[in-house]
Amino acid sequence: AQRLKGICLCMVLLTRALSGNYVNFGVFALYGDRALSDCLEVIIKLCLSLPTEQILSYTKVCKAYFTLMELLMRNHTATLVELDTPVLQHICSSLQAGLKSHEVAISSQCAAALEHLAAFHFAAATDDRDSSVKAALAAHLSREPELFSSQLAVLLNMIVFEDCANQWS
Repeated sequence: AQRLKGICLCMVLLTRALSGNYVNFGVFALYGDRALSDCLEVIIKLCLSLPTEQILSYTKVCKAYFTLMELLMRNHTATLVELDTPVLQHICSSLQAGLKSHEVAISSQCAAALEHLAAFHFAAATDDRDSSVKAALAAHLSREPELFSSQLAVLLNMIVFEDCANQWS
């Protein structure tokens, strides 16, 4: 339980730091400072150490995790796409599990995070320029072709067959 409190605190702390507009994080990459990259790498490793079932079973951890994932998918999608395929798959499967949550805030954050990833994929697909991020995303999709279709299947299944409390997401 103490381990979860520490990880939850780290997630909340990073979420607030990234969303609070306290620092212009864009200059970190401009000046070659790896502080933000290292921080994101550590928090992702911490998140990966938690099984999805454990995340979903503790309310505070669940809210902190999915808030952080939505923020990372919104503002740091390229960083997440450059991760290994199993890591991105784990994040997407946890978001898929969060979609099924009966908590409206959780399912909304998961849907928003997946929408950010899908929008990033569409923008990369329509961009004529070549980039390492575009190549990484294409590699993920070639290794894991059902990355998006499984998410869509869950959403459609929820809309058609379940009494979904959250139609907005």
